[in-house]
Amino acid sequence: MMSSANFADEQTFVIAFIEYIERLPEFKGESAEFIAEEDFHNLLLLKNGERASMDRMFSGLSRICATAKKPVVMMIDEVDSASNNQVFIDFLAQFRGYYLNRENNPTFQSVILAGGV
Repeated sequence: MMSSANFADEQTFVIAFIEYIERLPEFKGESAEFIAEEDFHNLLLLKNGERASMDRMFSGLSRICATAKKPVVMMIDEVDSASNNQVFIDFLAQFRGYYLNRENNPTFQSVILAGGV
């Protein structure tokens, strides 16, 4: 789970997002066999200082989607609680940009946004 502090600025968000992905069981051990280890490692390297940017993160995610042995789906919950945050809006705009240019930039098969009631 990400806290409101993780939305302070783009670099903080990117680092928190990558750290969150890093902890997911889907990216560890045997269940990670559908993702190229090198692509995942390159994404983790973005946590180092000034390299952490939204553009670089999406470029890394695109490489993962391009080389994954199965389609990759992104699910984001509690969208409504972050919808008034500019960093999150920029994040969603990147998703949209990659979707619109999906012929040239591999991206997630689906992005599922969910919110509370």
